[in-house]
Amino acid sequence: MDSPSVSKSQIGGLNTVQTKDSFFSRPIVVNGSQSTENKDLATNYASSGKSELRSGPDASGRSGFAISDLNSEKASLLYEFLLEQLGFASMQEREEEVPEAHKRTFEWIFDLSNEETVSTSRNDFGQWARTTTGDKIYWINGKPGSGKSTLLRFLNGHRKTQDYLRTWAGSKPVVNAVFFFWISGSLEQRSQTGFFRSLLHQLLNAHRKLIPVTFPDLWATLWACSTRERLRMSFNWSLSQLITALDTLLEKMSKHFKLCLFVDGLDELEGDHQELVDIFKNLTSKFSDVKICLSSRPFPVFEKAFRSCPTMKLQDLTFQDMADYVRDTISKHPLAGQELKCSSQLSMKLVSSIATKADGVFLWVRLVTRFLLETWQDGDTIFNALFRLRSLPTELDSLFRYFLFDSQPIHHTTIASKIFQHIRAREGALTFTKDAYSASLKLWEIALADEEFNQLACDEVVHEANDEEILRICELARDKIGGCCGGLLEIHQRNGSKKEGAENDARVLAKSKVNYTHRTARDFLMFSGVWDQLLALTSCVDFDPHLDHIRSYILRLKIFLYPVERHRRLEEWWPDLVLAMTHARFAGPSTKHMQRSLLDELDKTLDQHWNRKRSDPHDNWPRSAFFTYEKRGNEIFHDPFLSLAAKFGLSQYLDAKFATENIKYKSGQPLLSYGVEFFIDRRKSVYPLLDPQLILTLLKGGQNSNQAYTDVMTRQRRTPWLYVLRCVREADRRGWIKHYDVDPMGVERWVAIMISFVNYGADPNAMIEEDGWDPSATALEVIDVILQKYASRHVLRLRNLLVEKGARSRKQIIQ
Repeated sequence: MDSPSVSKSQIGGLNTVQTKDSFFSRPIVVNGSQSTENKDLATNYASSGKSELRSGPDASGRSGFAISDLNSEKASLLYEFLLEQLGFASMQEREEEVPEAHKRTFEWIFDLSNEETVSTSRNDFGQWARTTTGDKIYWINGKPGSGKSTLLRFLNGHRKTQDYLRTWAGSKPVVNAVFFFWISGSLEQRSQTGFFRSLLHQLLNAHRKLIPVTFPDLWATLWACSTRERLRMSFNWSLSQLITALDTLLEKMSKHFKLCLFVDGLDELEGDHQELVDIFKNLTSKFSDVKICLSSRPFPVFEKAFRSCPTMKLQDLTFQDMADYVRDTISKHPLAGQELKCSSQLSMKLVSSIATKADGVFLWVRLVTRFLLETWQDGDTIFNALFRLRSLPTELDSLFRYFLFDSQPIHHTTIASKIFQHIRAREGALTFTKDAYSASLKLWEIALADEEFNQLACDEVVHEANDEEILRICELARDKIGGCCGGLLEIHQRNGSKKEGAENDARVLAKSKVNYTHRTARDFLMFSGVWDQLLALTSCVDFDPHLDHIRSYILRLKIFLYPVERHRRLEEWWPDLVLAMTHARFAGPSTKHMQRSLLDELDKTLDQHWNRKRSDPHDNWPRSAFFTYEKRGNEIFHDPFLSLAAKFGLSQYLDAKFATENIKYKSGQPLLSYGVEFFIDRRKSVYPLLDPQLILTLLKGGQNSNQAYTDVMTRQRRTPWLYVLRCVREADRRGWIKHYDVDPMGVERWVAIMISFVNYGADPNAMIEEDGWDPSATALEVIDVILQKYASRHVLRLRNLLVEKGARSRKQIIQ
C-alpha cells in the first residue's frame, strides 16, 4: 500500500506542517461508552495482520517492526505522531458549532405512533438502525435551513440510537464515527481528503495498535527514522492513499466490530458529489458490518443515488418542534413572556403563524423569533408582533435582505459591510495558505481589526491585557456583530476551550469563533448580487480589509492575552505571520505607504517578543525564518525582514522602502536571491510564485542580477541570474513546464521575469557550471533547449532579446 507523500521540507529550522493544537479526538462510542483498548483484541489484530507488521530490515539495514513492539514506548510515541499528522485543527469545529436540538425537538424520530407521517414523509429510523437486513444507508434530506445538521448531531449522541445499534450488532461492539462537511470552513472541512483523515483519526485513536497495519509502509519508514528525521517530515495525504488505508482498516475492524457512520452536509462537499456517493455505496456493499446515516439537501445526484434507501424529508416533520421552540423562547422574554400568558388565543395564533410561515425551515423560525423579541418594546402586545410578522418575507434570501438593508440605518449596514469584508478577506488569504486553524476568525481578531483601533496599532506598547480591557474590546465587536449584521453571523464559544483550566471568561470570549449563521447566509452574500451592494458602501472611504488584518495581528501581539514572554520559538508566531504577510500581498494597490508603516511596526513588535542572544549582535527574529539552524551557522543576514518580504512577494512594501531608504547590497545572499526562490514552482510552500512586478521593483530599486554570492544551502558560488537559469532547467527536468501553455501564471509569467532580468543588465553570456543533473550550459543554450522542446512564442521572444543583448554561442564565448 502507498504511504503518504513525505518530505523533509523546512522553513528555517521549522517543520513546514505547523499545528497550534494537539489533536485530542472525541472518544469513540462503543456500545454507548468510551472504548478502551482490549489487550486480547489487540493481539488478535496483530495476528491477523502478521504479514504486514513483520516488515523486516529496511533499506538502511536497521531491523524492522515486530508484533512484540506493539506495546513499546517507541510505538506509543509513533501512534501519537501519526495521529497528529492525520488530524487537523478544525476537525471537530463544525460539529461543535451545530446548534443542539431544543428540548423535545426530534424526539418523534423514536415514536412510531403517527403511522401516516411515517409512511408519507419518513421511513422508520429505529427499524433501520436495529435491523440486520435491508439497505445499509439512511438518507435525511430537507430544505436549506430545515435542521438536518442539528438532527444528525442529535441522532449520533442519543442513547436510543445506541440501543438500536446494539440490537443490530448482536455480540459485537458498535463503533460510531461522525463528520460534518462545511462549505464555509477550512479546506479539510469541505473536502473528501478531510473526511477520510477525520474518519481514520477517530477510528485509529480508539484502536491505536491497528496503525501499523493500516499504514504499513509509512510505519516502517517512521520506525526506522530518528526522532530528528521524523520531526522534519511534512505530510501530504492523497485521497487514494487515505481510501486504501480506510479499506485496510475496515477489513481488520469488521472481524471484531460493527461500524455506524454519521455524515452531514454531503451537498457542502467542494468537489464531485457523485464520487462521494460512490464511496458510500462501495463501503456498504463491501463491508456488511457498516451502516451509514447521511444528510444533505435533495440535490438530483443524491435523490437518484438514494431513491431506494430508507429516507426522511425533514421539513415535513418539524411543525410541532418549531411551535414548541417559539413558545419556549418567547416565554423566557421578560416582556413578551407576560403577554404570552395573558393572551392565550392570540399567543397560539402567533406561535402557529410563525411555524406555518416558516414552511419547514427551522432557521427562518430562529431568525424571526429573535427579531420579534429584539424589537419588542414596553407596551407591545401579541397583536403588534403578529402585525410585524406579516411584513416579514418567507424566503430566506428576502429575509436576510430585509434584516441587513431594510430594517436598520445605513451606517449599521456599512459596519456590517466591513465585518463581512474582513471575513471574506480572511477566506481569500486562507485559500492560499491552507491554514485550517485560522479557518474561522476569532472575536478577538475581528475586534482588533475595527477602525477604532487604527492608530493604536502603531502607538500601543506591548503588555498583557487585563480582563476589563479584553471585555471592553470584545463587547464592542459583539455588539456590532449582533446589532448590525442582520443575523447572518453568530459567535460560537467553544466548550472545554479553557487552556489547562487557566482561562477566565474574558479570554474564552476573546477566543470565540465568528461564523456564518448558516450556509444560506454565506450563499446570500456571495451569490445573490448583494456583495457589490455591500462593497459600494465602503468604496468612498479609506478602507482595506487586508490592512485591517495586519493591524489586528500587530495589536494581538501588543495587547497580549497571556503573560508576555520573550522567547525564540518562531514556530508559535509563524502561522499568524504567514497570514499577515499574505494579507499584505492581497492589499489594494493604493496601500503601499500604509503597508510600509504597518509592516515596519510588525517587524519591531515581533522584535520586542524575541529573546535576543546578547553574544550575537546580528541576532534577530526574521533570521530564524531562513534555512536550518545548522545551515545558518554564523551567517550574517542583512535586512532579513526585507528578504522575508521578498519571499512573500510584497512588491508594494518593497517599492515604498526603496522610495524612502537607501538599500544597498552589503554581503551574504542579496535581496534579489530571496525574491527568485520560487521562480517556477511553489513546491507546496506558504510562499507565492514569483511575480513579475516584484522583480521589476527589486531591479528598479538597484538590485544587481549578476551579484555573486555563496549560497547558504549549497555553499556554491552563484548569482540571481544563474539561479534563474538553473530553475528553468530543473523545471524542464521535473516536468513543470507545459506544452502549449496558455496559463498566464505559467510560461508567460516566468519568461516576463527573465526578460526583466535581461533588460536590467543580466549577463546574456552567463554560463551554468555542470552539476549532478545537467551539463554546463550558456544562457542561450538553456533557452534554445526550452524553445526547441516547447515551441513557445514567449520563449522565442526571450531568445531574440538575449541575442539582441549580445548572447553568443559557447564556441564564441570560449574564443
